[in-house]
Amino acid sequence: MQGQGGSRATFLAALHLVKGFGLSPQAALALLEQLYNPRCQPPWSAKELHHKVVSAERSQAPVGYLLRA
Repeated sequence: MQGQGGSRATFLAALHLVKGFGLSPQAALALLEQLYNPRCQPPWSAKELHHKVVSAERSQAPVGYLLRA
């Protein structure tokens, strides 16, 4: 829901996909659009999701951090 930390949650979802699992930005964006976004109220625009993925890609988090767990 809007105003309930959705921006951070969406960024973390993008971060886990791009850095945590090492997916390409394109694959992460496709998953966010197809599986994550339909559950969001209101849904994120394509531009907003792209921004989250780009921000995640720029993060200093190590690639594959969820694969070693």
